[in-house]
Amino acid sequence: MKQPRSLAEQLRGWSAEQLADLMARREDLAVPPPHDISELAERASAASSARRAIDQLNVWQMRVCRSVATMGSSTSLRRLAALLDQPQSAVQQAIAELTDVALVWGSEGHWHCSQGVHTVLGPYPAGLAGVSAVALSDDDIDRRLAAADESVLRMLQRLVWHDPAGQAQNAQRRGDGDTPVDVALSLGLLRPASAHTVVLPREVSLRMRGGRLFADQVAQSPPPWARGQRSSTLSAGLGSAGELLRHSELIINDVSERNPQPTATGGWRQRDLARLGALVGSLGQAKFLVSLLEESRLLRRQPGTSWMATTDYDAWLRDPDFTKWVRLRDSWALVAPETLRRMALSELQCAPDDSAVTAEYLATRLQWLRPAWTAALTESPVAPTGEDISAAELTRWASSVIEEWSWLGCIALGQRTQLAVATTDPGFPLPVSDVFIQGDLTVIAPGPVTREVAEVLGLMAELISTGGGAVRRFTAASIRRALDAGWMPEELHGWLSQHSVTDVPQPLSYLIDDVARRHGAIRIQAVASVAVLDDPATAEHLLSLAGQAELGLRRVAPGVLVAAADPQELLDFLRAAGHAPTVQTASGGLATTPAPRRARTPGGPSPGVTRSDLRQIATALLARDDPARQVTGANEIIALLERNAGSGGWLDIDHVSEQGTPSTVTARVIAVASGRLKMIVRGAGPQVIALSRLLAARQHRPDRS
Repeated sequence: MKQPRSLAEQLRGWSAEQLADLMARREDLAVPPPHDISELAERASAASSARRAIDQLNVWQMRVCRSVATMGSSTSLRRLAALLDQPQSAVQQAIAELTDVALVWGSEGHWHCSQGVHTVLGPYPAGLAGVSAVALSDDDIDRRLAAADESVLRMLQRLVWHDPAGQAQNAQRRGDGDTPVDVALSLGLLRPASAHTVVLPREVSLRMRGGRLFADQVAQSPPPWARGQRSSTLSAGLGSAGELLRHSELIINDVSERNPQPTATGGWRQRDLARLGALVGSLGQAKFLVSLLEESRLLRRQPGTSWMATTDYDAWLRDPDFTKWVRLRDSWALVAPETLRRMALSELQCAPDDSAVTAEYLATRLQWLRPAWTAALTESPVAPTGEDISAAELTRWASSVIEEWSWLGCIALGQRTQLAVATTDPGFPLPVSDVFIQGDLTVIAPGPVTREVAEVLGLMAELISTGGGAVRRFTAASIRRALDAGWMPEELHGWLSQHSVTDVPQPLSYLIDDVARRHGAIRIQAVASVAVLDDPATAEHLLSLAGQAELGLRRVAPGVLVAAADPQELLDFLRAAGHAPTVQTASGGLATTPAPRRARTPGGPSPGVTRSDLRQIATALLARDDPARQVTGANEIIALLERNAGSGGWLDIDHVSEQGTPSTVTARVIAVASGRLKMIVRGAGPQVIALSRLLAARQHRPDRS
């Protein structure tokens, strides 16, 4: 194969599929789309782009990349494998992977790293300087080292493995003295690099290293996952997953009832988070669930108002538990869209079922996968911008990730569960419609209940414990809430008899009848506001209460009071006084509890550049690189368009878009007239553009393989 003279020349020999793969792995190369192969190669060689690509290398790929940057243009595969003390096949595979992402180009004996790689890795990628002008043989080096005393050898040893350059005054004029630097210069074991710098020549450094490029060995693959102690953890994982769903509903129902206000910066107030934390068991889990529900587009901040559930939430509630849970699981990696989080998710998904998962082990795997902790971790809350993340910080971060996975049920009892990659329901318990009502007015659900049962219980009883089998208690306030929502007493009795496994306790029946007798004894009409009382004596009592003056409460007729306050304020006042009023509409009908407000569901994240887009970009790049196919002169473009007008053939047309950026379309020419091109664009329909905006045109054909 002919040796390419540059990265651009090598890319010109690639297929459209290879170019699309390159732009998929290095996303910055495709946005905005490059105009030609030369521009693509120039972007790939830029230091900023090379930094992002290098940050995605694992430990072994990084080791080989440093080796090629140091030795690649002057060594064979066998020699490079010997310097790394690794099999040739492993080195060759790593070089191929580096070539696929355009960090390395060329062929054996003539490998090159892009200029951006050299900029990022620095002048001494493996701690080696260049060779001497007249390279010393191994025998020469051995003799000169033998002639050096201990002080000279100690000084040289400091330059062997890391930075081969050292500071020395008047370096180019020294060599006659008796200092270690002078002796080393006189023996040729050091050479001056500038007026104040000396370097250890490459051949001397390699000899002192024992023929190795690096002091330590690195693994070619991450450590394997360890097998857990338990044979199956799915049941425990399903329990955690079910509890997560119940907690999610608790949070959204509480938010829907209270509509908490955001802070000035748009975040959550600490007291609101503390309340949610008490509801689900911990502040950390509440913060995690709030973020997860926002990312799942079930909860959002309505601009200018408050936090509330979205329109998607009601549809989500009707889904089976597995479908609901998958939506939350798949949103996990988006909660804090950082490279480390996506890597951790990938690691969990590739691990075998029942693998032991610990923070230390996960951190070790992540350290192997991404040794360059600079740009890749600038968004991480545990890594300061521009600094490396420490092993301890990474372990702490891994601990928090494992805790979140445990809440999701993807980790249970210290092991990875099948839920991490489940695409079909692995056994979520079916919802039940029967409950147990006890004499102490508590109601126990033996497991997840159906949506209809959950909604009714949410009205009729107060929640006192969460989990798969939630416990609620019937109270006067909860029964009144059901009556406020429009339930009649006989309907409550009938529903409880239908869904209770046990007989309905007499105390509960008495409670319903007692609340129902008092419910509506006072009726509030929304005429800013009017209270109609069945018992005139009650009016005297209300007028004597503290606080009635602030409401502007006064009698207008026997059993009729009016207030300056709105109906809701009067309703709260009467309930605080121990009464159970109802609210009536202006026509006298019962005003039931209104449905909770919902925020409009936000749109999903933009899909970005798709694989199809990348193939189209790659095809256009190769086509522009074929001078036999492409025309760029104004007259030649018009002639090509006129020849194809009405023929039904497809052309690839480059033009300047209305936004002023280069764009490419595949189109059929309808007509060329009056300085304009009329065409049918594939996938977009008819369009008209000025001929002055055309850049190039060529016959469309499938990309070469």
